Amino acid sequence: MKRLYLLPFGVSDGTRRLFLEALGFFNPEVTFDFSSIWYIAPTPRKVREAEKIFASLVEKKRRCFIPPRFRTLKTLALELYSGKKRFLPDYLKPVFLYRGKGSLSFCYYLGELIKDFKSANLFWEKWEETKGMIERELSSFPSEQERLRRVFGEIERYQEECQRRGFLDAEDLMKEVCEKRKRRGVLLLDGFMDLTKLEEEFIKYLVFSFEDVFALAYYDPYEEDPNFLPKEFSDFLLSLSSFSIVKVKGSEDWRKRREMNFFAFPSREEEVEWIARSIREVASERKVPLHKILVTFPDLESYSGIIERVFKKHRIPFTIYPLSSLLSSPVVLPVVALLRATLEDYPRIPTLFCLTSPFFSRLSERTREILPHLSYLGGITKGEGNWRNLTRELRKKSEKEIKKNSLFTVERDINLFLSLTKGLKKETSSLSNFLSLTEEVLKELKWAEGLEEEYLLEEKREFLSVFRGLRLLSDIECSFEGFVEIVEEVLKYHRRIPDREERGVRVLGLLETRELEAEIIFFGGLSEESLPSRKTLDPFLPDWLRKKLGLLNYERHTAWQKLHFERVLGMPKEVFLSYPLKEGERKFLPSPYLEGEPVLWKKGGNFFTEEEMERKRGEREGRRFLPEVIDFKKDKDVRRVLKRRFSRYIEVTEIERFRRCPYSFYLERVLGLEEKKDSLFTIEPVEWGETVHSLLQKVYSEDGKVFASSLDEIPERVNKILSSLLLRKDFPPFWRDVAQRTVERILPDFIEKERQLRDEGFLPFRVEEAVKGFLLPGIMVYGKIDRIDKKRDSDEFLVLDYKTGVTEIYPGDIEKGRHLQLPLYSYLLRQKGYNVTGFGAYYFGRSDSELRPCEWKILGKGEEDCRQKEERASVWANEAVSLLLSGSFPAEPQENACFFCPYSFLCPREYSG
Repeated sequence: MKRLYLLPFGVSDGTRRLFLEALGFFNPEVTFDFSSIWYIAPTPRKVREAEKIFASLVEKKRRCFIPPRFRTLKTLALELYSGKKRFLPDYLKPVFLYRGKGSLSFCYYLGELIKDFKSANLFWEKWEETKGMIERELSSFPSEQERLRRVFGEIERYQEECQRRGFLDAEDLMKEVCEKRKRRGVLLLDGFMDLTKLEEEFIKYLVFSFEDVFALAYYDPYEEDPNFLPKEFSDFLLSLSSFSIVKVKGSEDWRKRREMNFFAFPSREEEVEWIARSIREVASERKVPLHKILVTFPDLESYSGIIERVFKKHRIPFTIYPLSSLLSSPVVLPVVALLRATLEDYPRIPTLFCLTSPFFSRLSERTREILPHLSYLGGITKGEGNWRNLTRELRKKSEKEIKKNSLFTVERDINLFLSLTKGLKKETSSLSNFLSLTEEVLKELKWAEGLEEEYLLEEKREFLSVFRGLRLLSDIECSFEGFVEIVEEVLKYHRRIPDREERGVRVLGLLETRELEAEIIFFGGLSEESLPSRKTLDPFLPDWLRKKLGLLNYERHTAWQKLHFERVLGMPKEVFLSYPLKEGERKFLPSPYLEGEPVLWKKGGNFFTEEEMERKRGEREGRRFLPEVIDFKKDKDVRRVLKRRFSRYIEVTEIERFRRCPYSFYLERVLGLEEKKDSLFTIEPVEWGETVHSLLQKVYSEDGKVFASSLDEIPERVNKILSSLLLRKDFPPFWRDVAQRTVERILPDFIEKERQLRDEGFLPFRVEEAVKGFLLPGIMVYGKIDRIDKKRDSDEFLVLDYKTGVTEIYPGDIEKGRHLQLPLYSYLLRQKGYNVTGFGAYYFGRSDSELRPCEWKILGKGEEDCRQKEERASVWANEAVSLLLSGSFPAEPQENACFFCPYSFLCPREYSG
């Protein structure tokens, strides 16, 4: 008996109908062995759901039974193959083609082309015909013809090498099992749509192998599209045998959903938040079981991290099935980091990642706790020697927080790690040897021992299977760099959807929703760039030629994308559509398949997370999440501490820092918070600034005496002083050269600016001059002036401040209170009897992005202008000091002060909107 069920989208009991047909051959009261039922579905998710449906049908009459064979086409082909050849997985195909030469990326695309040819049945006995057709079509493009001839040669060498070594790839294996052989039992084919020619041949073999076949396919009840794509499968089955047809009618016209409204959200985060709240609403108020709710996205990888975070926050049980590479596995990442760190001479980040990984249990917990901070204190950038000397250098610093027993533990772990991995560095060896050495290192470090989580154990098993697979190609000769590249690329190509036990809401990619049942679907991420998704470009064949050959092309890819969109619309009783308006700076348009009007989402609802409940409680009690003003006016003890710390002496730059943002001043100068930045293999801006200040001080001073060097002598003095400074600061040779070249390039500018000052009569008078004085009664301010010039034969003085950073200072900044340093220096000098007639910033050096020419910017010119600006600055300074000593620190930053602020996550302005 052969029967074909034709269903429209939206009918959800198709699988149940197939099982009832199969069970008709058995007496459930007596039979407990159903292994002669062969159930074949397109995806593992559908197979898992079918297992549950079958169990629900049989368990009512028999609690213990032998289940049917539940398979996908690929797993069935592997099971049926009984030959002696070895299976070559898809992720190993690029390495097999690579053979230690060329580019792995090229080999990946070549492997995909081989797969396309074989899947379309354009290989094997049709190969010569396929080549001839391509040559004829490209006869007007001789260069393309020649390139493809070389590609064909590579394909043929690949197939010959597979035969010589006894390998079968996935397509060869399916071809091998397509031999007619009668089998006893019932075959169920559930919901196939987009089959390749090779898969059609395999199903043809299966249909002819069984007497009883029941299949399910889809039809268009409205006959809108004469080329309805799923019809290809039903037409194919009907061409094989005389199937009786059962046509099932749908209960609802799902076409109306094409014009339904969809929701637009400011970002992906808010889109997922809405989905989570809506799930809680339908589960609580409408009593919809969580396993009947399905969430899907065309691009699930972009959403998976947000989903896991937001759903956990809302305490929604869920199971997510993202398509991901083994390279992203938390178990595998430390292994890849180990290889990459060894190859690149142990840069800080990957090396630290290895030494603090919980998956290397040979390394101590104490090392994992303190090494990140110790490596920061030690200024590690990279280098085996620097890591080995880390603890010795730290002992010299005598930091209170560093204990000798901790340093001994850290030193032991670092030396162990370096000694083990050093053996991997071989110029050239076989792939097999590198695999053995890596496995030995992992064994010594006790990699991934004692794992309890099943998903981590599964990822460990998959990784070890990849290494076993690579041993099939063990004779490949490569360098250690080549070995690392092979491992990384193979793990990247090893893409899989994890097979997890279902719990709660199911979250899947669009294609994984095929044939699944659900009452409610949240269909998100429907932006123009995600649906239709981009088709991977073929670097070998133009799209028009792929279409002629019957390969997947852009037109067919887009048609299938639209069909899957409409399939989801017809699946559940209810569907909600949504898309994000932007992500970061990227703006999105809705998918062209959305025909309704977007509804802009407004935050609201009755379901909240615990964090939101706490905030609501605080609002009811009149308490802010973070106060906009830190105010200690009523706390005498705190004000006493502030006066003790700041009232006797306060630095000019501290006043300016308070003016920039009182709240960040409170975090840094009162609480002592500090942004910890990683050491970089470059000259830090602070080090560069200190070097330039020391250089310019010594150019005009020696043995504590200040003198005006001749302009002709300055280049020689600068080079001599700079060489000494760079050696003393222990700069690496490369950065010593960079610093010297930088100074050489801006030295002519500097000399020219010095000549202009001397033409005006000004000569260096003091360098690094300490000044202090009173602003308010009992409050002394102090600072250090980089340079004071005196005019020849006059009592006029000029105040100069060296700048090496990127911040520009303008005369208007003094009036607005953004810059106080120079006018306050001028004010303090005037208290000492100096007649200051000018002050300004002397820019010398580089910015973060480009070399900066030497510049001299006047901020105060003439005695009257200087006095006015001094007076204005002192008013701003008095106001700031009074506010500081009163214990008030409002979150009121100056313009642009927030742009580089590292404390935005603590700022009340961020939370108050």
